[in-house]
Amino acid sequence: MLITISAFLVFLGVLVTMMASNQAKKDKIGQRVPPEQARIAALALLVAGVGLFAYYLYTQTFG
Repeated sequence: MLITISAFLVFLGVLVTMMASNQAKKDKIGQRVPPEQARIAALALLVAGVGLFAYYLYTQTFG
């Protein structure tokens, strides 16, 4: 159950990153710069997913 939730959170973080980069405006160099809020949201989802997976591994190993 925890693995499924953590995989979903990681997938959601990647999806938010991809959607933000598609809708991002280009800077002077031509690179796309997503809004700061999208970066924070994607990073929070990725950290939550990886942290939950690490917690699952910790409980399986030492619990």
